[in-house]
Amino acid sequence: MLSGVAYRARRWFLLWSVLFAVFVVRGLLPWIIVWFALPGIGRGGALTAAFSSDPRVVEAAKISAPPLFLGGGVFLVLLFLHWLFLEPKRYGVPGEKFFFEKGFWFYSVASVLLAGTVWLALPRTDMLAFAAVFGSTLFFITHGFKENAE
Repeated sequence: MLSGVAYRARRWFLLWSVLFAVFVVRGLLPWIIVWFALPGIGRGGALTAAFSSDPRVVEAAKISAPPLFLGGGVFLVLLFLHWLFLEPKRYGVPGEKFFFEKGFWFYSVASVLLAGTVWLALPRTDMLAFAAVFGSTLFFITHGFKENAE
């Protein structure tokens, strides 16, 4: 992905992406998950619980796992559909060319899948439905940044 980027820009991107992965994804995100899943323990309690062997972390993980999995799953399904329908590629699997030629269907298929996912999630909890919508929102935000960065 970075082969066409200048050396200095490549180093900047790699430095900040590693720092983001280490400090935000592995540091800040667990704390936020525990804090949102168990708001009664407060910010400080969530911070110490997230980075210790506190049994409340297991409880927070059980509470937050379904929405996180659904949101992440919707994001990944949309990423796959975007690749299948819209990304230019060398065809290696039968059927890839067919889907690429029907690229205009990406938004329709994505919308129908999202609507179906939300419809199936609503009877369980509103949070699952919100997680599905949030996963699609993250996909379209990151996709928009990617398109504008190019």
